[in-house]
Amino acid sequence: MIRQPPNCNLIPKFTTSVIRQPGISVYPNPTNDVLHINLVESTSTSNYSLTDLYGRIVGSGVAGKGITTLNISQLSAGMYVLKISGESIGTVYRKVVVE
Repeated sequence: MIRQPPNCNLIPKFTTSVIRQPGISVYPNPTNDVLHINLVESTSTSNYSLTDLYGRIVGSGVAGKGITTLNISQLSAGMYVLKISGESIGTVYRKVVVE
């Protein structure tokens, strides 16, 4: 029997390709200057946050229906986690690779 240590959170699986979830796409990935969040089917605004692998928030804001462009040119190369949360889409996580 596998036992989880107390207060252990499981990390969701990620991929670097363009992921098609109904109405959501994040591209290009990998990237080095801009990142686009496309919420085609969202019926409301969604909050997003971009964190480094230490859990520090390096960017956040509100994305509306359509394409929101994030300027990530100031970020160091590495992996980041994009969290998008909204009433109509729930919570979605994507791994973002900055070159």
